[in-house]
Amino acid sequence: MPWLERAYPELVPDYRRLYRGANAPKAVGAAIGEHVRAAKRRHRAFDPPPDPPPGPPAEPEPKPATQLSLGL
Repeated sequence: MPWLERAYPELVPDYRRLYRGANAPKAVGAAIGEHVRAAKRRHRAFDPPPDPPPGPPAEPEPKPATQLSLGL
């Protein structure tokens, strides 16, 4: 935490308490996960796109143009 110690020394004790190892305690991780799930529900993030309206099939993609040679 060298950067945090230099930039925000007042936060270091709390960070050391919360992040004793590689990850936050399970209760903290669970709370963060619930915040993320609630935000995803609220903003409908990662919902699959709606089905296209029924109708005729879309036009096929045109074939890419070929490079012509001048034959010189």
